[in-house]
Amino acid sequence: AKLMMVGMLAMVAAKQFLEEGSAKRNEDLIEFSKWLRRNGVDDSKVKLRADGGHGMGNSLYARQMIKEDELLFRIPLKIAFYSDAVRRHPTLGSVIKGARIPQGMQGETFLLSLMLMYEACQVGHMETGCKLSNETSFWLPYIKILPKTFSAPIFWNEVERQELKGSQVMEMLNDDLAQARREWEMMKIVVDKHPNVFCSSCFNFERYKWAAWNIHSRALTLQGVKYLIPLADMVNYEPDDADVSRQDHQDVFMKHHQVDRTKGHAEIFADRKFVKDRMIVESYGDNANYMYLQFFGFIPDVNPTDCRHLQFSVDDLNVTQQEKQARSRLLQSRGLRTSFSSCIRLVSRLPPPLLHFLRSIHLHSHEEEQASRLQQGVVSTANEIAVYSFLKRKMRLLLSSFTESSTRDATILKGLSARETVEKH
Repeated sequence: AKLMMVGMLAMVAAKQFLEEGSAKRNEDLIEFSKWLRRNGVDDSKVKLRADGGHGMGNSLYARQMIKEDELLFRIPLKIAFYSDAVRRHPTLGSVIKGARIPQGMQGETFLLSLMLMYEACQVGHMETGCKLSNETSFWLPYIKILPKTFSAPIFWNEVERQELKGSQVMEMLNDDLAQARREWEMMKIVVDKHPNVFCSSCFNFERYKWAAWNIHSRALTLQGVKYLIPLADMVNYEPDDADVSRQDHQDVFMKHHQVDRTKGHAEIFADRKFVKDRMIVESYGDNANYMYLQFFGFIPDVNPTDCRHLQFSVDDLNVTQQEKQARSRLLQSRGLRTSFSSCIRLVSRLPPPLLHFLRSIHLHSHEEEQASRLQQGVVSTANEIAVYSFLKRKMRLLLSSFTESSTRDATILKGLSARETVEKH
């Protein structure tokens, strides 16, 4: 309920930053475009612009008519940040050998952040003035156009964070901070071991957050590998008409973002058509608003895939402890779950797996014969009424943790009440 207010705080912070130094950013974009062309990137289909009042930062605009699925640009991987590039880095490659690095996506973020911090230190980008060599970073034109600060909640002060109280974003913020600190402590072991490579004024927790959130908000994740690709990271978000009903978000994303390691390049394609002078945008996939706030620092005006993440359990039922235990035994005997988590969308029906779970936990312990009907859908009218009554109570309990509600939340409750009434009749 508070998420829209929280989003406004993020937008105000972002707008204030973007209004400062727009002329300098335009100069930097010109130098960035020249750097791209020197390195074999054809950016002739797009115009690079600093923020034009839309609050989205640096953006791309079509110089010509662009068709859906048309190639926007081909970018050599030699100018990208990715884990193999870190391992081949003339300085960092030997440093990370034998180092303890997180597994999976955390490891990807760790490595890219380390490289970004190192290269940014070479240019004094983060107002440190600390340089570890006499050579300017190859990535100087790119690093100069990266954001110096973020409006994501992890960068907010304590007063601003209080606006998150009662929301699941506060829980995620606490998790993000704890995770970032764990990752930084692992990186600090590497940093402290090589003082001749890592300058202390460049490598600290605040710098790590800066680098990590550049990766979180700008890098593409393709087949388990993160790629921070200059120019490709400037395509802003806007959902397309099919997002609300689409089930193949990942396939569509992979179709329009391709990396060929053999040929050594990445290719980015338009996911819709664009007329001349239209901002180049794309769908970021099946994401809830809290994810955009968490990593990007904004809440979309329109997001057909927004949802509320909820946890459900037999323990939530308004029945005796003895009945809860009996129902748990019934479910376990049939290989069914006693807890479930789901992100409930505001513009679509409840997910079938969630409905199946809710119907199963509302089977009374003496209704074992009814369990066989779960696969067919509705078990009984009484069971269906119990399901929607339970959901309404769950939503009311959730909303009671906020100091204020919203029209959309009230609409959800009205919809659940209407469904409950239908089932009764």
